[in-house]
Amino acid sequence: MIYYEPLYFNSKIFQEPPNGLDETWKHGILFCGAKVGDRLAVARAYKLAVDTMIDAALESNEAHEFDYPIFFLCRHTLELYLKILGKVDEWTHDLESCLRKVENEYNQQIKGMVRVWIEEFSEIDKGGSTFRYDSDTSQYVELWVDLHQLKAVMGELCRLFEAVILKL
Repeated sequence: MIYYEPLYFNSKIFQEPPNGLDETWKHGILFCGAKVGDRLAVARAYKLAVDTMIDAALESNEAHEFDYPIFFLCRHTLELYLKILGKVDEWTHDLESCLRKVENEYNQQIKGMVRVWIEEFSEIDKGGSTFRYDSDTSQYVELWVDLHQLKAVMGELCRLFEAVILKL
């Protein structure tokens, strides 16, 4: 690492692809904008990040250190899927608004635990910034989140969303 630090600390993060780049280069990401315009691919990438982050938290002895990133990734994943389903194009982070758009799009109310789970995220993070910035200091709560349950619920929600999207 000592030999790489001068190079790392004096180079841009986003660089032109190097010569000889092929599938054996597993230490980086070739960001070519292939996901731009592919909202489903972006939602799936966030869902993968949710699973990976929860797994890392469960393997650690300090799961609480992963809380804000996990909750942000979960909330953002829900937001992305709801925006796809509801054909939401305006700039919003309001899950309730996105939920209403989905219901309007399909002329059907979302009920049961699916609604409860989405509303939970909406209620605790109305504007989409609490898990990013811890911006709402007026509210103090203590809530328990079982990470095994959270992972299962996110998996089920995304499975349901994908089933509807793929029918379109």
